[in-house]
Amino acid sequence: MKLLKKKEFLVFLETLAKKNDFYAPTSKKEFGRIRKVDDICFDYTKTEMPAKSIFFPREEIMMRFSEKKIRIVKPRLKRKTIIFGLRSCDLVAIEIMDRIFENDLWYKARRENAILIGMACNKTDDSCFCASFGINPRNGDADLWVINEGESFFLQPKTSVGRKLVNKLLKNIPNTRKKPKKRRLKFKKKVLFNKKELQKLKELNFDNWKECLACGSCTTVCPTCHCFDVVDVVEQDFKRGVRKRVWASCMERDFSRIAGDLILRNKRTDRLRQFVLDKFIYFEHHYGHMGCVGCGRCIETCPVGIDIRKILSK
Repeated sequence: MKLLKKKEFLVFLETLAKKNDFYAPTSKKEFGRIRKVDDICFDYTKTEMPAKSIFFPREEIMMRFSEKKIRIVKPRLKRKTIIFGLRSCDLVAIEIMDRIFENDLWYKARRENAILIGMACNKTDDSCFCASFGINPRNGDADLWVINEGESFFLQPKTSVGRKLVNKLLKNIPNTRKKPKKRRLKFKKKVLFNKKELQKLKELNFDNWKECLACGSCTTVCPTCHCFDVVDVVEQDFKRGVRKRVWASCMERDFSRIAGDLILRNKRTDRLRQFVLDKFIYFEHHYGHMGCVGCGRCIETCPVGIDIRKILSK
């Protein structure tokens, strides 16, 4: 483990930003591309938008086609991608997305090109409930784990990639025997639930489900929502075009439209119910992990104040 003074740590980040495609939390409360360390926001609990769009863009061209041929469009990755400032909940979300897109050419190329630098939480928001899923906000699985002590930073490599990065750029700084301060983070609400009891969600209806506007804000900010649509865009001469992948939301009415113009989930309540069942039942069945990491982003962005913790508690 290394212990760096704040100035030394900023120089370390500056070096990373110059030589790589470097992303970090910004004043816009999202993971933005950083060229100067002055643009990094350190005063945050979590970003409003997760980092998933770095690996899974809102829109991307998958292939180009013409009358004669079809060409797969692979991501152009000239430099390493480094993401700094990931919280434990975001790191678990990325691990889940890795399982979902395990065989996806486009996601996999970006993910294998990335180095993840996590940072411990020093405080929680009212909407945070990651501890309900056994996630430790003070210790996450990243290539390099950072603990912010204000005027100094602890750096703990957790993978061979992290060790290589530290050994290369911080070889002149000796390891430290000092340990970070112990912090006990308080959560406003901790949800206690039994996995077997969650099966009852299929049979229950909640009054606040009727309040849902089906705006899709929850699926947009969720770090594990991954639904997409595939669209072919053909040029006017009908001789060439592109196939795109674009984000989709299960909150949209047309999301469940099938042949014969039949919509399976026409009611907004049915769509919210599907969202909840997917996160806490279907997800685990398919991927071995619930689809929620307790980041609380959906709670903060819901315009009518639907709190998923209340649904779980009941």
